[in-house]
Amino acid sequence: MNEKFKTIKIVSLSMCIWYAITLGYNKLLSPIVSEYVGDLFGVFLKSILIPYGIGMPIAYQALKTVKPVKLKNKNSFTTSDFVKIFIIQSGIIVFIVFIITCYLFS
Repeated sequence: MNEKFKTIKIVSLSMCIWYAITLGYNKLLSPIVSEYVGDLFGVFLKSILIPYGIGMPIAYQALKTVKPVKLKNKNSFTTSDFVKIFIIQSGIIVFIVFIITCYLFS
C-alpha cells in the first residue's frame, strides 16, 4: 500500500508541476512576452511550446522516479482492439456518432 501511495503522490506532483509551468506562463509571462512577439508566435508559445515543450519534459522527470509494474495480464493485443482504439483516438468516432444520430432521428 505504501508503494501505491508513493506513486499517487509522484503522479500528482508531476501534474502540479505541469499546471504550474503552464498557468504560470499564461498568467505571468504571457502578457509581457506578447508585447514583443507577434500574435501567431505568442499563441504558439502559449498553447504548444510552453506546455508541451517545456512543461511536459520537466513533469516527466518526476514521473521517471516511479517504478514500472509488470502486468499480470497475459492476453495479447488483437487487431480489433487496435482498430477500436484508433477510431476513438483519431476522432473518427465523432463522425460515426453523427451519422448514426442523423440516421436514427431523421
